[in-house]
Amino acid sequence: MTLHKNIPEVNKKIEDLIQKDFGMITSTLTNRLGPESITTVESIVTNGYNEARTKWSAESLPMDPKDFIWQFITDNTSELFCHKIFNHLYPSETPDKEQVVNLEYPNKDEVVLNKIIMLFACSHPSNEQYINASLILKILGGYSSSYIARMLSKNETVIINSLESAKEQIVEKKIPFAIPGKYVLRERTVKLLELLNYIFELGYNHPDDRIRVSPDLCNTAINLCEVLAKNPVTNIPETRAYLSYMLLCGSRLRSIVDKNGNVLKLLEQERELWDREMIVKGIDYLYKSASGKNVSKIHLMAGVEAIHATSPDYGSTNWDQIVSLYQNYLNLQDCPKTELEMAFALSKTEGPKSAIEAIKRIKDKQSIENITLYGVTLGNLYLQIHKYETALSYFKRGLKTAERSSEKTYINSKIHICQQRIRMSKRYKHGLSF
Repeated sequence: MTLHKNIPEVNKKIEDLIQKDFGMITSTLTNRLGPESITTVESIVTNGYNEARTKWSAESLPMDPKDFIWQFITDNTSELFCHKIFNHLYPSETPDKEQVVNLEYPNKDEVVLNKIIMLFACSHPSNEQYINASLILKILGGYSSSYIARMLSKNETVIINSLESAKEQIVEKKIPFAIPGKYVLRERTVKLLELLNYIFELGYNHPDDRIRVSPDLCNTAINLCEVLAKNPVTNIPETRAYLSYMLLCGSRLRSIVDKNGNVLKLLEQERELWDREMIVKGIDYLYKSASGKNVSKIHLMAGVEAIHATSPDYGSTNWDQIVSLYQNYLNLQDCPKTELEMAFALSKTEGPKSAIEAIKRIKDKQSIENITLYGVTLGNLYLQIHKYETALSYFKRGLKTAERSSEKTYINSKIHICQQRIRMSKRYKHGLSF
């Protein structure tokens, strides 16, 4: 039995398969053939998926697409495949494919291990963050260079050149295709988690107004983080905490943007659209993350998201607990932006005046005075205590730095309210009728 051709669910299934299994094939074959093959393997697998995509879209989706694509790329064209690889790597030799390469389908443990090895190879500390993100998205995610450039807000030529240079360095610097040694493993794992979270945040809250959210990018980060959680050496408490955070935030992906493309605040979202299965998994990983001795910042941020995710409605949110989590975060590290977010939560428990005083006490306030959140937060707080002139000035400050059209629309609506209230106050003051 096969699925019918040229219908949305088939096309979506094809893209999901590419996103999920591309990294399995590239990492497995590169690990078997050696780091020198990374560029050739990635190119051949990309071409194979492109041909499979065309074939499946025109005909039908096979019963076992994962096995089909493996055979399509290797077994069904194994001689051509091996010759392409070895002619590129060893042009003066005639390889014996039976002795040199294993083309058997990998088992689950091998898939997990190969993906983790590739993740570490693609996240070398000497590279800039965007380069490592590009490598992961290209080699393990199967994304095109144009898509990666758009998501990373880079020129496509820059991404193409950076990818080629980074892959060459993997070979030239002989970056080991192995899990790092025990003395650096934890540090490298945490850095890798931070990189995956960076990719997730790009998909969850992209700065480009034309993109807004990218569920595919979020799911890629979540899937790769789950891979780390499947291996005992990388399944550290921070892994489970990051996974919890991504799942809990990701559960809201269907409710973030309205039909007009506007990004909705938590208060405005339809909670019926939240993915309950992801919430349950996120809470489970949060509990499991508590097995370590130390509480990290990501543990606390996942805790905040857990409160939001389990509140039946906005009015039921336990803001006292959120304030406590933010305070614990600040005990670990000073962060003016987190203090600003805590002040917002404080306004829900102690009122706007207490929140304003808390913002005044922020030591490094100048570092956040030029971000949109600062102006909007203070604007709303002063609006609540009827200080309309002050609120108006802060909203105007926030408008200057706003990038998204939805942000500008929201701030302009607040500015209109302030101006309206100011006119009304003047009429009251002078005893004028309406």
